[in-house]
Amino acid sequence: MSKIQKHKILFWTIIAISFIISKNLCVGTEQKTIAMLDEQVIQLEDIWKAGKTNEYFLKAREISKRIERINPNVIMYNEKQAKELRELRDAGKTNESFAKASEFHKENHSITNNLNDIVAPMFNNLMAKKVDIIDSGNNDLYAMDNLADYLFSNDKVSIKERRTNALLLCRFLGKIRKELIPNFEPKRVMSNVAPPRDARGGFMFSGMDPAAITNPVVRDQYEAAIRENQGNGLMNSRQSELRSLGNEFTTKRIIDYIIKTFRGDDASFALLTECINAANLTDKEREEVLKKVGVKQPKQGKISGAAVQGQQNIK
Repeated sequence: MSKIQKHKILFWTIIAISFIISKNLCVGTEQKTIAMLDEQVIQLEDIWKAGKTNEYFLKAREISKRIERINPNVIMYNEKQAKELRELRDAGKTNESFAKASEFHKENHSITNNLNDIVAPMFNNLMAKKVDIIDSGNNDLYAMDNLADYLFSNDKVSIKERRTNALLLCRFLGKIRKELIPNFEPKRVMSNVAPPRDARGGFMFSGMDPAAITNPVVRDQYEAAIRENQGNGLMNSRQSELRSLGNEFTTKRIIDYIIKTFRGDDASFALLTECINAANLTDKEREEVLKKVGVKQPKQGKISGAAVQGQQNIK
């Protein structure tokens, strides 16, 4: 064997060893990150039990962002791709938008570990919490949106996990639809609230500190007006965010997820029923799901328990 051949063998051996070491380091780092996230989700519930609701939703949003960053399966687009998708949606080219989004998704992402054991319980816990928007704003919605994106894009789940995810996503859509106010008109919000006009007790102006008002009755009225104004702003923001989350794109993704989960599956009809009802689907949407899964639409507006008993396994 010549010196040149020996050098080549040595070179490629070093490269191979370096690759193995690098890969092991990456795997080790990812496992540590997953363990850290698992611990944080457990600690999150302790924060809620301690009555720290604002901190709970802020922390939940932070964790969901971290999941989004470390998971390359989550749908994320660069600026150019996002612009192209937005232009297609604005032009009403919904199908083209879905196809292009799928194309970009394949281009951008690679396989990662399955975080479903962390994401699903966290998502479930978040949806079970009662939210005071004065205290927490929209942090719960932002966190749930990030977690929903993970469930949508995670293709490494078992059949059992996928069924669980389908129900969680349906509950998410149902939660959005139930909280949305039909024909909501944005409430008036002022940059600075004025004290009561007929108030007495010295010089007063819009935006002044309530503590500077000596008259307790006037001060209470002014503080109430400030709280109402703040509440109006938060209500406007929340309804806007709810409309954004429950848009046509998200609805179609959830309906497609239901269909793909139960089509040709041996899951009980009862679970499909629970998903459909949890999502608060319209009659048209329900009919589409049942038709594509392979189940006849019952005469009732919603699938009932009697209908469940009359069905066997989904075909």
